[in-house]
Amino acid sequence: MKRTIPALITILFLTAFAGPAAAQDAPIEIQSSALVEKSVINEKGEKELVRQPATKVLPGEEVIFINTYINKGEAPADDVVINNAIPEHMIYVGASAEGNDAVVTYSVDGGQTFGPLLELMVTEPDGTKRPAASVDVTHIRWTRTTPLPPNETAQVEFRARLK
Repeated sequence: MKRTIPALITILFLTAFAGPAAAQDAPIEIQSSALVEKSVINEKGEKELVRQPATKVLPGEEVIFINTYINKGEAPADDVVINNAIPEHMIYVGASAEGNDAVVTYSVDGGQTFGPLLELMVTEPDGTKRPAASVDVTHIRWTRTTPLPPNETAQVEFRARLK
C-alpha cells in the first residue's frame, strides 16, 4: 500500500517561543515548509538537485522541514527556542538538524526532556535501557545562542523519512 502525507499535516507540530523578557518586546513569527529534493536537468543540460514543496511523499522518501522565523518586535529577541515534533509516520534522519547560531538538542520521550542525542537513553518494554538512536527521536529543539535582532530572519531545518 502506498502512503502519502500532505505537507500541511507534517508542519502542524511546530512551536516556538521567546523567553519571558523577550516575549513582550520581541514577538517571533514562524513560517514552516515541507520540501523534497528532486533531480532535474538545468539549462546547461546538467543534473542538479532542487527543493520543491512536498505535495506527495511516498514511503522511504525524505522530507526537509524548514522553519523560518523572524523577530517582529522592536528589541532583540533573547532566549529564542524552536521546538519541532517529528511528524507521525516519519523517522528523523540522523545528524540532519541544523541552524545557525543555535544549539540542537533532542527528545526521545515525547518532548518531556531534551539533551544531546549521545547522552539520551531509551527504556525498552522489558525495562532495560539502551543508548538512544536517531530512529528514537520524537522532538528536536533549537536554542538560539545569540539574540535575534529586530526584523531579522533565521532558519532551522531537519530531515525525516516517511515509514
